[in-house]
Amino acid sequence: MLIVGIMVVVFALAFAVGYFVRRRAQGSRCPHCGKAFAMREVSRNSVSSYETTTHVGLITRDLKGYVTGNDTRIVPARAHIYNCVDACRFCGFQKEEQRTQVHRQ
Repeated sequence: MLIVGIMVVVFALAFAVGYFVRRRAQGSRCPHCGKAFAMREVSRNSVSSYETTTHVGLITRDLKGYVTGNDTRIVPARAHIYNCVDACRFCGFQKEEQRTQVHRQ
């Protein structure tokens, strides 16, 4: 019975690791040659930035460490827009896209 329980835990862990590795591989798969973990960022140029706000979750805990409340606050932030070029490390295919990053102030 103990061996069956250990086998179930090992199988569940292996499934979870495989799932997350495949999911990460889909985001960096080359659209030209189809190989996983191929796309790497080769250049990033700043286009513009602007003032904005972002939501931040605050958790309230008691003295024992238990969560007693959740609260969401709106805080000022700055958004940066970049032109990024990704290149495949196997076939050399290049893809250009705009990305936005938001940083709290």
